Amino acid sequence: EVRLHPQRMVASCSDPDPVTATALEEFMERLAPGIYRMTADSLLGNCADKEQLAARIEAFRERIPAEIPPNWEAFFKEHLEVPAPLESQNAYFLYRIADSERLRRLFSTDPVLRGIGIKAEGWRLALTPEEHRKLRNRLRQLGYLVETDRPSTPRTESRKKSPRKRPRRRRW
Repeated sequence: EVRLHPQRMVASCSDPDPVTATALEEFMERLAPGIYRMTADSLLGNCADKEQLAARIEAFRERIPAEIPPNWEAFFKEHLEVPAPLESQNAYFLYRIADSERLRRLFSTDPVLRGIGIKAEGWRLALTPEEHRKLRNRLRQLGYLVETDRPSTPRTESRKKSPRKRPRRRRW
């Protein structure tokens, strides 16, 4: 018989059959013989999205022969309702400035180039489509050929707009 602790995310099972033991080890970490602990990592398993997580929780309910206490239900609900920790930023092109000391100095000192885009580590530059056009025009004025056939909008998996504030510009 599997018993889920009503206050902790721990399960105990005295003398589990092989099917039950396999199911317990699939969803929880084994602490000692017959004692298992549910963690966020063990719950998430190899899930890539909320639908897979919901299916995994449903599989847990079907495969573990025990009544689910309220603290376990709350744990499942919390993980299903938590927002995604990262959001895709659709509005930016990402470039890396070429490995040229002269060009990097130009990006650091030219007042127009310094004001365009968001600077990131590794000499990377995030640009909106409008900033991309400004950058291209300025580099042409300075004698550089920008060889990009980029579409008018950034390539992303999702085209929906995100109502987020623009990040603070960084200086090199």
